Amino acid sequence: MFLVVASFLVCATALYLWLFYEKVRRYPKGPTPLPIVGNLLSVNFRKLHEELSEYSKVYGNVFTVWLPMPYVVITDYEAIKEAFAKKGEDFSGRCNSFPDSAFQNVENGGVIFSEVI
Repeated sequence: MFLVVASFLVCATALYLWLFYEKVRRYPKGPTPLPIVGNLLSVNFRKLHEELSEYSKVYGNVFTVWLPMPYVVITDYEAIKEAFAKKGEDFSGRCNSFPDSAFQNVENGGVIFSEVI
């Protein structure tokens, strides 16, 4: 019986990991997230603007940060203009569920954590 339960748990964990990293592949490159927590353990929220600036040097003008849900960060003016002016409907709204809502009033959060009213 123990062997059956252990086998099931191993298979379920492997399936979860495979599905999680398949989802990660669909987004722009960024720091590799951990399952469940994403990049929460590696991001310094007190200096978020510096952290995002460093990521843009490594991953380019468009990258994804998982907190633990994916946030696509755009740092290039032309890409921002295209995203919000030409494809505004695709980028409107913010997630309003925990843990995302806990970070919306973070200092130096800028637009990434702002709430649309």
